Amino acid sequence: MDSKKTDEKHRELISIKEMFVSIKNTYLQRDNKLAEIVCDFAMAFLAFLFSGAHIALGVCSLGISLLCVANRRVIPIYIGCVAGGLTLLSGGVGYLIIYSVILLLRILCSMPIKGRLFLPFCKFFFCEAPQIRIAAACLAGFGTGLYELWISDFAYYAVLFAIGSVAFSTVGAFLMLGIYESGFSLVSFFERQKVLKFSKVNLFSVYTWFSFMFLCVAFVFSVRGYAFFGLNAGFLALAAVSSFVSGKVNPVCGGIVGLAGGILVKPIYAPSFLFMGTISGIITPLGEIYSLFFAVFTSVIYASLVGSLSGFLSIMPPCVISALLIWPVFRGKKENQKIEAFVDSEKESVQKQREKIGPPAPIDESFRRLDKLSSVFSDLSHVFYAISNTTKRPAISEYFNACDSICNKWCKKCSSRNECWESGERSAFKAMQSISERLYKRGVTDNRCIPRTLADKCEHIDEIIEEIRVSCATLTREKQKGDKSELIAFDYEMIAKLLKESSKNDMLDCRKDMKLSCKLTDVLKTEFGISDTRVSVSGARNKKISIHAENTDKLFDAEKEICNRFSEICGVGIGKMSVADPHDFKVVTLETLPMYNVSFACTAAPASDKEVSGDNISSFKNNDGFYYVVLSDGMGSGETAAFTSNFSNLFLEKMLSSGMSKNTSIKMLNNFLRYKGNECSSTVDILELDTLTGKASFVKSGAAPSFVKRGDNVFRIRSKTMPIGLLKSVDAEKIDFSVQARDVIIMFSDGISQSPENEPWFLSAMSDISDTDTPEDIAKSLIKTAKENMKKADDMTVGVIRVSTFSKMGDIAANGFVGIKNTNGFS
Repeated sequence: MDSKKTDEKHRELISIKEMFVSIKNTYLQRDNKLAEIVCDFAMAFLAFLFSGAHIALGVCSLGISLLCVANRRVIPIYIGCVAGGLTLLSGGVGYLIIYSVILLLRILCSMPIKGRLFLPFCKFFFCEAPQIRIAAACLAGFGTGLYELWISDFAYYAVLFAIGSVAFSTVGAFLMLGIYESGFSLVSFFERQKVLKFSKVNLFSVYTWFSFMFLCVAFVFSVRGYAFFGLNAGFLALAAVSSFVSGKVNPVCGGIVGLAGGILVKPIYAPSFLFMGTISGIITPLGEIYSLFFAVFTSVIYASLVGSLSGFLSIMPPCVISALLIWPVFRGKKENQKIEAFVDSEKESVQKQREKIGPPAPIDESFRRLDKLSSVFSDLSHVFYAISNTTKRPAISEYFNACDSICNKWCKKCSSRNECWESGERSAFKAMQSISERLYKRGVTDNRCIPRTLADKCEHIDEIIEEIRVSCATLTREKQKGDKSELIAFDYEMIAKLLKESSKNDMLDCRKDMKLSCKLTDVLKTEFGISDTRVSVSGARNKKISIHAENTDKLFDAEKEICNRFSEICGVGIGKMSVADPHDFKVVTLETLPMYNVSFACTAAPASDKEVSGDNISSFKNNDGFYYVVLSDGMGSGETAAFTSNFSNLFLEKMLSSGMSKNTSIKMLNNFLRYKGNECSSTVDILELDTLTGKASFVKSGAAPSFVKRGDNVFRIRSKTMPIGLLKSVDAEKIDFSVQARDVIIMFSDGISQSPENEPWFLSAMSDISDTDTPEDIAKSLIKTAKENMKKADDMTVGVIRVSTFSKMGDIAANGFVGIKNTNGFS
């Protein structure tokens, strides 16, 4: 029973710890990071406005409703609500507490722990059932009402506030819930032509439209009290939102938003914004400029008729400014229509192909299976970690037996034995129980577990405590010896990561870029006069291009010009036009070409002729266009150091060649070296160079500094880290930079750059490197100079990498030494 409780507690702790990792990974793995960050700030600003908007009876419940129902961007919403709550004249601190409690409860309710007793399992954070989120809003409104009653000494108006808080929070949550349940994304609001496009009208689609319109009207309601340069912010926001909704959803929704928002801001001008929202969407097919012009014209005419000059001055400026702001978005609709038409034609083509040759291979299903298998290994690793946490330390009864045997040895000759061990809260028996519990929970103990009266009476209390420490430490070591549960748990965790990385990389390679496909298709038609073609682009970094054409002769006739133009658009080198299938000449393929060429040479010198070198350096390239140089230096000397460095290089070469990440590869190598049985460690220095884009990085774990020579400048790249195999967690540092043509990268082992006094001849030797020197000449020259200047003999290894470009596409690479972190540059 106790082990089961311990296991459940460990699972809770693991989930709390992984919460921050989950949130971090969610933010780092987003596709369009800039757009996502902008949307984060937008939602934080919206929450700031909602939290300060008074609905009625002094209630500000819009922020509470938004925070309770949101299943995306919850952290920015929380920050915005807290900032808005603190600006309130009264009760700001109370709202801060209320918002924090809401966030904490939502985390606890949605924590992805299997086997819940009261709440259903959530796969991700903040994805509770809709009923739970609405109930949370109701409870939050109830808590806000109680807080207001308390600070107002239960005044009569506070009772009305409490009733309104419960009602408005619950109703607001229900009205906002529809837009979140529809899967609406704020990024898609700017990228897609229609963000709420349903195949048929039903109860759910009407609810979603109504929820979306409520959010828009609530935004207008929140800003109606502000003014910018004499312009009413409510009019400005209403004109922009109504026309925007009209174009992105439909004219009916835009008109309703304009009418409802106008009633809230100033009812007399509500029809003006009804016209603004409806007309801007209806006349769009005639041209975006005409639709906005007629919408503004109609709105201003109505306002002038109703309010004469005052109405004209109130409505005309915000409508014109909003139209100017909205116009770029409307202009982008033509491009979106092209992309949607291209997607439809792509789907039609795929459907025809299915009818001819049958259904395609279930690629997506394979990815899902890999992800599921990865989650299985991840769950198993958590189980083995829990088992290891339980079995690698003694039970509380074993601690007590050890303490009892030691006390019997010291107390059996003592005349006060019976007096000390008699029953009571201050007896030696209770003290041994307290020591055992402290050892079980914290792993240490001291005199504080012994009552003062008992400690003063015993002459040998310090010897007893010290012997208990030694005995229990020995007991713990014996318990941990031979326990492989943690090792198995780590292996399962790494297998889960390998499967996850493989699935993610394959999915990125197979994902189609519809926008780029449409653009390249349009380029062939407009610039090269080649019609009846369809271009398909897949892959994020290593792009694979297929051109479907009825007549491919025109493509091969203009092969060079097409490849150069495609290279400019894609930002990478595109070439090698070829026929995909010898039996079907209607499909031509192009692939991404490397922009950079790498030449490598190395030279090594052992410390003495009698021993083998403990250094090892290797270079290789994988199928994804990454070039690697790995330099390892086994700690110690002789065959043991040589075996460690050789194994490290071989392991990393196999892992990196297969496309695995550097982080996972180093973690697995570190775990192997730690559990090898004897003292086994090695420095690791990895250079990764993307030959397609020119981006490069060093990963150093206890490695010596490296140098980059660019023109007359020499840049040093170093890190202060420990070799792998010494610590449980990997101590490694990643340094990113970008290469240029004619760069020379030099990697040293510790035997050369182990002391600061070597730096002057380093710089002198590297300054003498010219553009005509080959990597072989540079490596031999540096080894020769090192032998002449080194006072202490040690294994020495030098690796030299010279970078050059294949073609003029190298000019696309960014100029300057970009992105170097934690380095010291000098010339």
